[in-house]
Amino acid sequence: MKELLLFLFLFPPRSVFAQQLTKAGVELASVYDLQSQIVQLPLSPTNSKITTVVSTVPENLERAFIYIDPNGNDANPGTQSRPLKTLQAAVTVAFNNNKNNIGTRVFVNPGTYRESAQYNAGTGNTTAPITFQALTNGTVILAGSDIYTGWKSSGNAFTHSWTSLGGTCGLPNGWPKMWPITRRREMVFVNGTPLTQVISLGELVEGAFYVDDARGQISVWPPSETNMSTATVEVAVRPAVFTLSGATNFVFRGLTFEHAATCPQAGNALTVNNSSNVLVDTDKFLWNNQSGLGFYETSNVVVHNSVANHNGGGGLGANQGKNLVFTANETSYNNWRDAMGAYYGWAYAGAKWLGLHGASFNGWKSYYNQTGGVWFDTDNANVSIQSLDSSNNLTYGMFLEANEGPISITSSKFCNNQDNEVPTSSFGALISGNSEFVTVSSTLFYNNTISAGGGGQILIAGTASGRTFTNWETNQSMTVQSQNWTLSGDTVVGLGSSQKLFYSHLTGSVWNLFQSTFSSNHNTWWNASNANVFNTSAGVFNFAGWKSALEQDANSTFSDPASSCPAPTPDAPDYWLSTYFGGDVKTVSRGSNAVYTIQVSPVGAFSGTVTLSADGLAQIGATSSFGSSSINTSGLTTLTVRTTGSTTVGTLPITVIASSGGVVRTVTLTLVVN
Repeated sequence: MKELLLFLFLFPPRSVFAQQLTKAGVELASVYDLQSQIVQLPLSPTNSKITTVVSTVPENLERAFIYIDPNGNDANPGTQSRPLKTLQAAVTVAFNNNKNNIGTRVFVNPGTYRESAQYNAGTGNTTAPITFQALTNGTVILAGSDIYTGWKSSGNAFTHSWTSLGGTCGLPNGWPKMWPITRRREMVFVNGTPLTQVISLGELVEGAFYVDDARGQISVWPPSETNMSTATVEVAVRPAVFTLSGATNFVFRGLTFEHAATCPQAGNALTVNNSSNVLVDTDKFLWNNQSGLGFYETSNVVVHNSVANHNGGGGLGANQGKNLVFTANETSYNNWRDAMGAYYGWAYAGAKWLGLHGASFNGWKSYYNQTGGVWFDTDNANVSIQSLDSSNNLTYGMFLEANEGPISITSSKFCNNQDNEVPTSSFGALISGNSEFVTVSSTLFYNNTISAGGGGQILIAGTASGRTFTNWETNQSMTVQSQNWTLSGDTVVGLGSSQKLFYSHLTGSVWNLFQSTFSSNHNTWWNASNANVFNTSAGVFNFAGWKSALEQDANSTFSDPASSCPAPTPDAPDYWLSTYFGGDVKTVSRGSNAVYTIQVSPVGAFSGTVTLSADGLAQIGATSSFGSSSINTSGLTTLTVRTTGSTTVGTLPITVIASSGGVVRTVTLTLVVN
């Protein structure tokens, strides 16, 4: 295969902006200056190179300085001594300044700002820069929640009046049937601890909450020994925290965006639409109901040193972006909302990217997502990934789906991803689903669990007819296949006999296309428990057979590299409750039994007894039993659902509830009764 021409985005250095800001009365220690880096980007493997410019925001041109403070007043002028109170008031000032070509820096004093702000540039937008910056990084919270007081005791629970957010969210177009728990958007936090939402009052246990829209009441069962008269109870009520549209030269720095009560595909905590020259610097996106940060039709973006963790959908995402740079970011512990409905791969990953044309990722961590770590989904081109660590996710490490490439993965790690597929199938740590021109070099694959159903540390798959899409930038129809892959200098280690190293589902001419464009050399392959770890439609091979059949890896070895890849230490001990990916739906006739596999997986140093119960059986005229109704720290059990001649016919929900020390997890299964 031709050597792919890789591109590099140069991340501009910080510089000291020593000018005394007399209006603000402060001196900035570090500001991004305007720097334009001209780089050569190959538009596609077959097209000639183009020249593009990646610019950062010219913050040195900001001349108006505004302050906001939780104790301020929007009638104030916004000075340091007389600050504004709200983000939206500062947005209005910055908006008006921008129309007059005046750059504005908004200093946000420490505190929590409970509002939803919008900046819509509209017509007359200028390139005058705008920065929203925490006066001290990490001390500013922009929240979609309000504090609820005056809770009334009701047995073990406490109740409060409730104004509905609209009930169960509608399904986005094209989405499959999803049970209501995945389409709710309420969240409750007691003294910073998140409670788990349940869908009926009968499911309410310690560590959970229930919203009754019909009665206008919310019920919570807080952790034991909580004093609800003094506790801080935050309830998510707003669907977004900040929405930016149509802007040029905008910065968010040192801010935390949390508790956005967003419906599926209805936005993010921070949404950036149709904007250019945007810098997200040292921000956090935590505990939002869907995704943390999303970009749409956006160019010249830099996201640096930011964290998008514990979101109910994905952490980060973009659709139709050009020239994006991501450095030193993290997307971990995401997809908890979808996991409550056994959706481990629909729509979300730790981070999901569509239609990126020119993107660079460096120093990226994606851990412990209840889905895959990274998903490049359709029409991604000119993507460079360095120093990615996508490990300990519930399913895959990275999914490359329907991409024209080139995509380069260098000096990265895919370790301990769990392959939550049903035993008759399997994922891989790195999956190709019709993606072209992919180079993987100097990268470690280690102990990614593969079931006996057919997968590998590297899995090459895709539809035989290819995947067809329209390139959003050129409007060209493109059909892509899994082809033109290069593996160079990689270390691929499987542990146990089921962990294959390379696996392909391709057959016939599609496999021949992949094989004829495949280049692999200078790699180290190893599995001490199984030598026959190369699976293709041409056969199952040991290393010698693999080299001969594919005429590759002439300078590679099948030898123990003495590698290891310890699991990253999570931010807190936790556990997952799950069933197999694809194993949540059982179809039976009346009078028959359905058997589900239920899993408890520890996250980090979690240990303890997890007690299981099931809800939804009596309502449909069925009964159930667990193989074991408790699991100590980690393990599998079965849930057997017994139907009778009078069991309700239809598609029915069965909810499994797990509890350990007041930490509640649920998963809703599907029973189809004929």
